[in-house]
Amino acid sequence: MVEALGGGVIPVSAVLADKDVMLHIKLGQHGSTFGGNPLASVVATASLDVIEQEKLVKRSASLREELRIQLNEIKKQFSNYIKEVRGRGLFNAVEFNSESLSLVSAYDICLSLKERGVLAKPTHNTIVRSDELREGFKALHDVLEIDLSNLQNTNSGKTPVSHLTECDRCGRNLYA
Repeated sequence: MVEALGGGVIPVSAVLADKDVMLHIKLGQHGSTFGGNPLASVVATASLDVIEQEKLVKRSASLREELRIQLNEIKKQFSNYIKEVRGRGLFNAVEFNSESLSLVSAYDICLSLKERGVLAKPTHNTIVRSDELREGFKALHDVLEIDLSNLQNTNSGKTPVSHLTECDRCGRNLYA
């Protein structure tokens, strides 16, 4: 499913598949809330034109390379804190080593990133996802270099992240 074709203006999405898959879908087997909406169709077509004209796929590929290089540089510098850098395209995550962070969760790191002008999303207790690039690299570096010891001091007395069995945000069992 490809979403956000409405460019933030109107809800619209599309399903992409090859001929073999599409020929198995019979009339009435697939529906959509906004299916056949003329305005949504025009907006989606315009969004696809922008993607093509501004070469967003090619730009995304080059930004992905920059993102991975920079995140791996930060990982090298802070290898005791960063366990893994992973993702696909521009959707990447930094997984932190809960043992070395001790009392600091991904949520705490995201709050420090926010204070430095970068919004990132914590996932469970040890993973941070961010779509920002240059600002994000500097902010992540500064959080690990400058803010981390303050976060650890502030959180003293809490249960260490490595001992938690459920996500502090959603309550999901982390090891199920």
